[in-house]
Amino acid sequence: MAGDLTLDITLQYRVSADTFFWLREPCDGGVVDELRQEIAKIYSELPRWANVVLAPVVAGGPGLLLPEDVAGIPLRSAAGKLASLLAEAPPVPAERRALVEEAISDLDPIELGEATEWVAWRLGLAFPTDTRMVIEVSVVAAGIALGGVTGERDERPACFVAVEAYDGSALGSSMLAELIIHEATHAVDMLCPSPTSLVHRLREEPGASPQLWHATFFLYAAEAVRRRIDPGHRDYGETHGYNGRSPAVMATLAARGIL
Repeated sequence: MAGDLTLDITLQYRVSADTFFWLREPCDGGVVDELRQEIAKIYSELPRWANVVLAPVVAGGPGLLLPEDVAGIPLRSAAGKLASLLAEAPPVPAERRALVEEAISDLDPIELGEATEWVAWRLGLAFPTDTRMVIEVSVVAAGIALGGVTGERDERPACFVAVEAYDGSALGSSMLAELIIHEATHAVDMLCPSPTSLVHRLREEPGASPQLWHATFFLYAAEAVRRRIDPGHRDYGETHGYNGRSPAVMATLAARGIL
């Protein structure tokens, strides 16, 4: 494998995470709609970026405190309210766990680790020689916008992915694999000590859209699936419309030979 990074990816079902994202789903007339409405109200008063901070703190389980505020937003108070509502939730339906465990059984963590190593190498995410890293991915049934989110917990990356959007589709487990590789790449990027990566350079370009660097995660995660897991895999960016919603970004990356 090119590069100096060896990745071990672990996939786990975490009850607190699945419960939290169950409560983030739209109301459907079920037993947790009142809790969903209260949680939606909390989020309605926060900026969109707050979810990246709050999700790992609340979904990861109890015992972690945020600063009083982050960028002037009272996120500690919001996290406390969310945790209280989470504690009131009934047990998640058993079929949610069964769905996740079946999806996990179809995936090979070694393949996922090797595929993410390849993405890191292509993005220039450089590490000292013989670096070994464990990326823990919590897999839930549903309730995560766009299928995945990665934030920080205990000063470490925390990745969460949902499987339900891909259940029963012709894309099958290869699309879930792309999602896991994408989120694991976020974790690797967060831990990368080098300021010379392609991601860093794109991120620092004056006036550049944040999607200029983020689009590379979509592109290379999909290619990694084709190279390591399923040669017939189709990009999430194509099947779910991301590429079409970002024509200027795609044109810029193509002009630079990155596509």
